[in-house]
This record gives sequence, C-alpha cells and structure tokens, in this order.
Amino acid sequence: MCLPIQLKIGGHRCVENISRSHCPVCLGDIHTSRIPCHIPDCGHLLHKMCFDQLLASGHYTCPTCQTSLIDMTALWEYLDAQAELMPVPKKYENQRIYIFCNDCHKTSKTKFHFIGLKCVHCGAYNTTQNVKRRMSLVADEPTSAYLDAQAELMPVPKKYENQRIYIFCNDCHKTSKTKFHFIGLKCVHCGAYNTTQNVKRRMSLVADEPTSA
Repeated sequence: MCLPIQLKIGGHRCVENISRSHCPVCLGDIHTSRIPCHIPDCGHLLHKMCFDQLLASGHYTCPTCQTSLIDMTALWEYLDAQAELMPVPKKYENQRIYIFCNDCHKTSKTKFHFIGLKCVHCGAYNTTQNVKRRMSLVADEPTSAYLDAQAELMPVPKKYENQRIYIFCNDCHKTSKTKFHFIGLKCVHCGAYNTTQNVKRRMSLVADEPTSA
C-alpha cells in the first residue's frame, strides 16, 4: 500500500489494519493497490486518484460517512452571507428543525432556512434532518408518506413556491431539479427525501465567490 509521505511529519497515529478495506469509490483493494491512497480526517481510506475525482465532480463528503473531505469554511461563510440576504418569511422565522451534523456528529435543533440547516455546534451546513426524532411520533407511518403529508399541511409561501433546487438522491443515486420545501427536498425519481443539495451546480453560479474547492 502506498501512503502519503507527509504522514512522516507530525504526530500521525497508526491504526492497525486500517488498510484492510476497499476504496469506497472504485471498490479496489486498498492494501494491495499500488495507487497512492488519501487519508481524510474521518479516517476512511480511498485512492488519491478517486479522491481527486470526487472533488472534481462536486462531491465534497466522504462516501462512507458523509463527513466533509476538505475544509469547507469558505463555503459555510458564503452560505451564512446568503442566508442574511434572504431572510425567511415571518411566518416561519421561529421554525426549528432537528438535525444531525455529518461533520461534528452532534444533533441539535436549528433555525429553519431554505439556504440550508446550520449546525449550532460547529457551524457546518453538512447536515441532515433528524428523521428518527421526527418519526418517533409517527412510527406507524412510512417516512416518505409522513413527510408528504406534512408538506401538504405546510405549503411554502407564494414567494418561494416556484423555487427549484438541484439535488442528488442518496437512495436511487440520480440527480434532479425538485421543488423547494422546508420539510425536505424530495427526489422526483424515487420519491425519497434522503437527498443532498448539488453543491457543484449551486457554486457554478457564483464562481467569483470564495469556495472551499
């Protein structure tokens, strides 16, 4: 296995048998591969070549655990600025959403904003809605059906009813352009709410702004 020479510098802590795994991108064996590997902060090894391809395609999170692969501070600051420029309607300004942060691995209750759901602990927008917390109240209903019903009960303001968001579905692995709703972004292909916003498509419109890429 080929490791980055930078690991010789500093206090790297070796983890036994960490290389006895497959690259989550190409599924090639890490230990026997002659391709240099990359070790992100989360510790899930992947080939350096695959890591570069992920970033080039606009995917900035670990395929295994969804933790950010690089420093995303510049993007979080950009989203903060966008959120200030586009305040939510007064009707929803006290709305709070239960979330789980993929970066600091903490749960919290954060303010709703259609730009994104910001972690109150680390400030990241790499978050997902805490469906388990929400579904504990309706265990007898399927998740998607429950969210569909909630979306009908809480229509978005007319100002935003034509808003469309580019998303990637983590279930059917397809991209699409879906209607915005603060309940969640629904995949138009399979109907799942297990989706993430397509950051690359969004950032292509603001290439002159600082990004973590």
